[in-house]
Amino acid sequence: MGTDNPLFSLLKTLPTGEPRAPFFHVKDGCDAEFFDKFIALFGEDFFLLAIEDAADLGLFGIRNINLAVRGRFGDYVAIAKHACTMEFSENGNFIVDKGVHGGLTKNEIEIPLFHLKN
Repeated sequence: MGTDNPLFSLLKTLPTGEPRAPFFHVKDGCDAEFFDKFIALFGEDFFLLAIEDAADLGLFGIRNINLAVRGRFGDYVAIAKHACTMEFSENGNFIVDKGVHGGLTKNEIEIPLFHLKN
């Protein structure tokens, strides 16, 4: 994984998910550093929520995520605050750009981020 961005050294894998709601799999013991750096770099454009908090808010359509599925979400999800996306590459570049769907605009919040069945 690239080293151009300080966040990548704190991640187990490249971010997953989609450009308006990327998931981050953070290395053990790096949560606080990851959270602080993410907010410093992208806090104007994205909220950063622990997966458990996102589930408690109903962003996945249910509040209790099945453990078999839970690992796929990683540790954090970033949610776009406005019409922007986050793209990333293996060289460590994060690019915030004009958005598509999956954020917190009025139309988007009427449908859960993901709909999971128990």
